[in-house]
Amino acid sequence: MPHVTLEGSDISLNYRSNFSKFNPSKSTILLLHGVFFSVDFLSPQFEDERFAGKYNMIAFDQLSCGQTINSTDGRKDAYVEAAAIIVALEKLGVRGNIPFHIFAAQGISEQIALRLAQLWSERVSSLFFCGVGGPEEEMQWFGDVFQMWGYATSQAELDDTIAGLLVYTFGENTTADNRSTTTVEEKDEAVAYWLSNIPPNKRSKVFDVGNAFSQPALSDAELAEIKQPVMIQHGDAHAVYPITVAEDLVGKLKGANGGKGARLKVVPGGADSIQYPKHFASRYVNPTFLEFLHSVEPEDPNDPTAGARSRSGTLSSTNPPTTPQEEAAVLKPALEKLAKIKGIDVQGRNPTSVWSFSCVSEEERQKTDESLQEFAAGQENAFSPPLDNKGRPLTKWSERSLEALLEPTSPTRPDDDDGTNASLGGFGSTMLVLGDAGEGSIPFERRPSTDWMKMVEKIEETTTTTTTTS
Repeated sequence: MPHVTLEGSDISLNYRSNFSKFNPSKSTILLLHGVFFSVDFLSPQFEDERFAGKYNMIAFDQLSCGQTINSTDGRKDAYVEAAAIIVALEKLGVRGNIPFHIFAAQGISEQIALRLAQLWSERVSSLFFCGVGGPEEEMQWFGDVFQMWGYATSQAELDDTIAGLLVYTFGENTTADNRSTTTVEEKDEAVAYWLSNIPPNKRSKVFDVGNAFSQPALSDAELAEIKQPVMIQHGDAHAVYPITVAEDLVGKLKGANGGKGARLKVVPGGADSIQYPKHFASRYVNPTFLEFLHSVEPEDPNDPTAGARSRSGTLSSTNPPTTPQEEAAVLKPALEKLAKIKGIDVQGRNPTSVWSFSCVSEEERQKTDESLQEFAAGQENAFSPPLDNKGRPLTKWSERSLEALLEPTSPTRPDDDDGTNASLGGFGSTMLVLGDAGEGSIPFERRPSTDWMKMVEKIEETTTTTTTTS
């Protein structure tokens, strides 16, 4: 896939689009992928013909995700991610006069989307949240995942973590007749991505992704100032965030949709990731998103371009590159707006660098940079699963996991979950604990979380029971 380089920020963003040349007669959708995923896992949206013929669609791998190239930096926060996307759009010809709708998958993307709507309100036409969360709770479970994943010494240890991570991401995803709503192939693809892109010998990259969880959310007052139409979809089987979390966000988005407020729709059986697998995407997420887009931009059957808010701009090899002055013209007003909202001094900050948008304090930046150095120390010698010449694991998750082998490859799926599946309780009771590590030793106390291990044990128990019954 192609990259767009942000010269002033030392970042090269990988991106995916459904066009080779930007069509100004169509509206534009910016898609933001989920945590620990990449633009490849937005395929259920990109490949849906209901979108393909009517919208320009574009997505970027976020920092330290997928094929994006960047150095880890303690300044990174959701404002930096938002600014990077704006500069990338400018460079690709989707210029400042072209508005777009946002499709945001999972918690981190939610935070990026809100900041885009906050600082570039004139460009963001609407916000569609596909699962929401909260930084504090997510940091708790991430601490467990990181210490078990980042310091794993064998494939077996990694597989223990994978088992719990799959349940967190996709839920138990079984219906009343025990049919899975996530196929073996979809789980294999997710696990292959994790093992290929963020194995233990790249644990500093994992931390850079997860560090976004520690960033504060927008204040209630800031959320109340979001004016765009907002739709939230949230699964009722989320392991960490119950529906009340989504309801709470709806209550805070008082100014959305011109003061009418945000809308909420529940996805039966949905866990953290509902934009992927295809079961939830095709039956719940994509139809609801399309309905929402039509409510924001009503279609006229006599005019195929009616409702399209984009009227200019091209994306092609002949599109003239942006100059630093043009990029500064887009970033500077937003930077000044950020300074006013947050009460910070941005004098002296480079208006052509996305790092200027960081709201991380100098103290927090130093702590994060020190942690990144700790995690990077010795990571080149950490366990790394064997990969083939295409950079993929030699064995699939389904070839190593009895739980996966017991699932049908192409399950018959009823239209709705009947609600009998109990969601897993919250986990993440153990945080990373700095120890008095000597030279050459792991700098963290590796204490598996009781709740996380219960999640893994639940999978093993279910597998054993199924085997005995059969």
